[in-house]
Amino acid sequence: MRSRSTLPCIAIGLFLAIATLMSGCAADPPLSSSPTRTPSFAEGASLKEPAQMVSHNGLLRVQLVVERRQVDLGGRKMWALTYNGSYMPPMLRIRPGDKLDLAMKNTLNEDTNLHLHGLHVSPSGNADNIFIHIHPGETFHYSYQFPKTLRAGTYWYHPHPHLTSAPQVAGGMSGILIVDGLQQYLPANLRNITEHVIALKDFQVQGDEVRTKDLHIGAPTNRTVNGQLNPTIRIGRVRPSCGGSPTSAPTSTTRSTCKDSDSM
Repeated sequence: MRSRSTLPCIAIGLFLAIATLMSGCAADPPLSSSPTRTPSFAEGASLKEPAQMVSHNGLLRVQLVVERRQVDLGGRKMWALTYNGSYMPPMLRIRPGDKLDLAMKNTLNEDTNLHLHGLHVSPSGNADNIFIHIHPGETFHYSYQFPKTLRAGTYWYHPHPHLTSAPQVAGGMSGILIVDGLQQYLPANLRNITEHVIALKDFQVQGDEVRTKDLHIGAPTNRTVNGQLNPTIRIGRVRPSCGGSPTSAPTSTTRSTCKDSDSM
């Protein structure tokens, strides 16, 4: 699947909540509130953008493999539940009116399925149907036809099987879905700014694995940005301009030299 180059639009943020924050989705058992200890992790690497799978000529074909495997989280090898072997799985990018053909292979020892969170899309048949059960070892083919009226924005995808959606999301199964088109809502002088996709996920620890059982709301947790712990985002310096738009020339100060109108 080809990747689209960095788009000239505003920075996008998405909060991918763990099981306790899945409002309006799962009807899973309540989580207890007993705290547990958590180990320390390395921090501070440069922010990495999630991999992208982008629609082409109105079609996006995707294969997602659900598997439990070791991933690198903050410099430690941890067992997690993943899509395509990554704690921060591929970002799916579509446009209003596109079609998404998605094959999901389940290698877990329990059922799973897929839900596109926040989108106005049909729940019937092989589309966004949370009553589908993909049994261990099976592959299921989803088919989504998105309306042309689909709102541009940042959404996310995650499993939604009854009683196990919260543990599976807590284990790492969540990713970003972007409906392109937000640039049209920006002022003309902001439509060429750099885009950064930021996904927030957090996890609790049980030995050498991401905890999926006996989850505790009050337990110490590890908050990640694009699957990284406390990454660094490099921001270039700009010179303010009196016209309201920053120039691209680097400068050692951000102090404006513009005069107030009443001092002119």
